[in-house]
Amino acid sequence: MTMYLHELIGSGDVVFLSRPRRFGKSLTVSTLDSFFSGDKELFKGLAAEKFMKSQDFTPKPVINLAMSRPSGSKEKLETRVPSKNKSVPSKD
Repeated sequence: MTMYLHELIGSGDVVFLSRPRRFGKSLTVSTLDSFFSGDKELFKGLAAEKFMKSQDFTPKPVINLAMSRPSGSKEKLETRVPSKNKSVPSKD
């Protein structure tokens, strides 16, 4: 699976993951999160390990927005999401 993710990342295209329920969307996003966070131990022996060892790889910040279970307040969201413009629109 990681060789396909490497191809997906290398394409530079925007990707929309639209699949039926129980098709592994969350697992794919979790794998990408671990990859971009630089969790090299998790990818030992897999295709992604070679890319992670290359000089071009540096860990990147990851923002994972779970839209299925929104929780918390607007203020809590503003403190958790780093941004130059920390304004979150209200529901009005």
